[in-house]
Amino acid sequence: MNIKRIARLTFLAGALAVGAGCSSPCSDACATFVNKAQDCGLGGPSGDAEIDACAEVLQDTFTDDACDMMASNIEGQSCEALKQSLCGDPSTASQYRCN
Repeated sequence: MNIKRIARLTFLAGALAVGAGCSSPCSDACATFVNKAQDCGLGGPSGDAEIDACAEVLQDTFTDDACDMMASNIEGQSCEALKQSLCGDPSTASQYRCN
């Protein structure tokens, strides 16, 4: 599971503001990631447009089964592990509350 990839895609999706508008396993993975980051106090991109756009990008790259596995992996991560993953990489750290 590549949390950093979803983090980058979610940020990119927010910048593009492209919406897919329907639920899918990839949409669920993006929503799970966004919600987990929010629940853990890390902030970051949020909202339906960002989730839809993230899902659209993921669907171009991953199968539904892979997206299901991503969502499950994200749900199982502790807040500390998520923070280490996001804040340990300069390309994603600037988008989250890492202090």
